[in-house]
Amino acid sequence: MSSAASGSFGNKTTDIMKTNEFEVLALENTCLQDENAELRKMIGLLHENLQLRFTLKDRHRRARSLSPTRKQEIASKDPQKIQQCEQFVGEIAFQLDRKILCAVFLEGRRLYGYRVADMDKKIKQVTTCALTGKVNNELRSELYLRYHHTMDQLKELGYDLTVHPYFTEYLVNTYGVMNEKTREKHYSSRDLQVLGKMIIEYMPCDKVKDILVILNCLAKLTKQDGEGMFPW
Repeated sequence: MSSAASGSFGNKTTDIMKTNEFEVLALENTCLQDENAELRKMIGLLHENLQLRFTLKDRHRRARSLSPTRKQEIASKDPQKIQQCEQFVGEIAFQLDRKILCAVFLEGRRLYGYRVADMDKKIKQVTTCALTGKVNNELRSELYLRYHHTMDQLKELGYDLTVHPYFTEYLVNTYGVMNEKTREKHYSSRDLQVLGKMIIEYMPCDKVKDILVILNCLAKLTKQDGEGMFPW
């Protein structure tokens, strides 16, 4: 074999080795990025769980501080009325979170797994290409604009970003949401004033203020989207 041919073969072999090394490094880099993303996700979940734990701990403490008179007053109420009110409260909390998410991400997007408490992180996630890491700055700006516009409106009604996103989740997890049968049964009880009066009468007084904030926020967003407080 001539020296020229030998040199050409050697160069090709070197190029192949470099290509393989590049592919291996690229694969390792992708794996590291995935692991890093998972770690950030776990850290974020731990942080949110701590925040929720502190919030609920404070609310349980306030619940224990209810006067015996108020506890007896609630206990003396019609259990069916209390259950009905709790069902509405869970549904109100669920519908508010849904409307907030739809106001930011719009109806066309599937919102399964989205949380109002995760809004900032979710906006960054959906505007970043998972493969290249490239940021869609135009979309990100649009989402943040809708997010801040929505939150500014709700803050005027007493909505607190450090409390109410977690409080609504607590209400949904505690009281659940209405099923189809329950919705039909209480269809006529959806008036804002009727709901407010029911909440004041049947919910523990330490929760009433925050629940009314959630109800008023739901009514505010309802006027904007025209869907009704409960789209069923």
